[in-house]
Amino acid sequence: SRFYEALAKAETAGRPVRIAYFGDSFIEGDILTSDLRYLLQKEFGGSGVGYVTITSKFPGFRPTVKHSFEGWKSHMVTDTIGFDRRKQGLSNSYYYAQNGAVVSLGGMKKYLPNHDSCSVSSLFYLTDDSLHLTAKVNGGAERDFYLKGDSTLQSVSVNGNIRNVEWKVVSGAENAVFYAATMDADRGVILDNFSTRGSSGQQLAGIPYSILRKYNKLRKYDLIILQYGLNVAFEGGKNYSYYKEGMKPVIRNFKSAFPEASILIVSIGDRETKDEEGNLRTMPGLTNLIKNQQALAIEMNVAFWNLYNAMGGEGSIVDMVNSKPSKANYDYTHINFHGGRHIANLLFEALMYDKEQY
Repeated sequence: SRFYEALAKAETAGRPVRIAYFGDSFIEGDILTSDLRYLLQKEFGGSGVGYVTITSKFPGFRPTVKHSFEGWKSHMVTDTIGFDRRKQGLSNSYYYAQNGAVVSLGGMKKYLPNHDSCSVSSLFYLTDDSLHLTAKVNGGAERDFYLKGDSTLQSVSVNGNIRNVEWKVVSGAENAVFYAATMDADRGVILDNFSTRGSSGQQLAGIPYSILRKYNKLRKYDLIILQYGLNVAFEGGKNYSYYKEGMKPVIRNFKSAFPEASILIVSIGDRETKDEEGNLRTMPGLTNLIKNQQALAIEMNVAFWNLYNAMGGEGSIVDMVNSKPSKANYDYTHINFHGGRHIANLLFEALMYDKEQY
């Protein structure tokens, strides 16, 4: 209800309606989320791609933002060594900078028209000492920011008709941790993509509560979507109750840190494997995982959407692979951008129908 109330006030609230969409490689590169963002912005206003991590392993794969960076060292929760959970951010990552490090974001309209510009860009960081940053908007003059240290997460912003923005760390990098730059609107809808390849979602419980709470002050969310399962389901898996219990701390933390946000669990979609004769069939036990995801939503009193059913159930990923144009990859697990657009439309229609009923 909180999310639907926020949408109803989107034009008069004086701030954007924000959605955090968490997932694994199913949404990597802004697949699905870009089209859902577009549909919501078309209906309720807004522009920009939202939250973009400082670096990316595959920056050219995402067609919704031109992303470049230099002078950074990245740390991901999936790293086998050297990851400090005390610094973990919403994207399951954090970044160190050299003095002179630069991150640049540029609007892109080739894939979707409303991603070519924004009105606000912010940089999120953590430092207990002074920090000197500059921001350059649309290739213009550098704007200097001399910032004081604090004990927790901070952000600094520039405003304007922003087609591209460059953030630079001039000095103070040795004492700072960085998280992301953004391309946002000051009204309408913002949808942030938080994809972590190989994640089960349980790593989100490792984000320090103080950082979560500060995000709620700096970047208040109205809807938090959790879509996982690709890295949980396995051949022969039947009892996934351990996963349900492992996700409860994640939801508890989000409910406590973002008390005004609605939460939606999106189930795993169809995933195919081959039987002993080499024939494709839906992975055995997949429906048991979905039942546990639904039970998790019931027990935690949050919303649930059955992506497996929405896709068409058993064998639906095969139909998506074989469609023209193809909507999924030949691993019979991951969708492509055509498939993302298809599923985004299904989810958007479900949300709008539910909003009308509410």
